[in-house]
Amino acid sequence: MSADHSEKMRLLVALCRELARLGLPSVMSDARPALSVGGGPADPKLWISVSPCGEFFEWCPDSGGRFPADNPECAAETIAGRLRAHTG
Repeated sequence: MSADHSEKMRLLVALCRELARLGLPSVMSDARPALSVGGGPADPKLWISVSPCGEFFEWCPDSGGRFPADNPECAAETIAGRLRAHTG
């Protein structure tokens, strides 16, 4: 079963709110249901999307970055930790 566009957007908005609460601004994509967040101007942006089934937030698909979409608060904390680890 796949999640529809509006469900993916709802999940991403919830994640966006949690990232903002942690002081990490994010930007929603106009092209597809996704958002980007970065640690700083010199750091590459991390693109986050929702899996086709709607069960996971996914980032860096080649490294397997994913977190259950039913817990945006913990997903935001995981993403924040990853960004902080890469920015020093």
